Amino acid sequence: MAGYEPAVNLIANGLHALLAHPRQLGALTDPATTPAAVEELLRYDPPIQLITRVALGDADVGGASVAAGTVVGLLVGAANRDPRVYADPHGLDVSRSPQHLSLGWGEHFCLGARLVRVQAAAMLSALARCGPVPAGEPVRHKSTLISRGVERLPVLLTAGVEGDDGGWL
Repeated sequence: MAGYEPAVNLIANGLHALLAHPRQLGALTDPATTPAAVEELLRYDPPIQLITRVALGDADVGGASVAAGTVVGLLVGAANRDPRVYADPHGLDVSRSPQHLSLGWGEHFCLGARLVRVQAAAMLSALARCGPVPAGEPVRHKSTLISRGVERLPVLLTAGVEGDDGGWL
């Protein structure tokens, strides 16, 4: 699950969400907004939906007893939309910079988190400047318990963007 797939799914899920929320997409044309937008997109539609762990000791979780050795699953997508934690949990707001569980937490934090964030920020910022509009129906990967992504996302780019080297993106 590490490496390629989470980054690709974050970019595709993120662009899909942004196309459905054009005002939010417009905010990404300002590179200063991109880091917060990436965090919000990780919260809104995370590429990894289920993280499993083994309880090292007996614990009480939300009123339920969990015995040592029990395999527990964290439903990341659901946790990231907890109304006790997030105002308007089902809304997309790229101006907020939420704490989320999409890249793990503590000693289980994703080693590739920085790379995933940098790749998503670069790609989504460039795509936003190219004026993307939907050009067909998206097709999601077959559902799995662990990951969520887009297999095909037809997009028309309506504007060219000059790159740092003077060429056009």
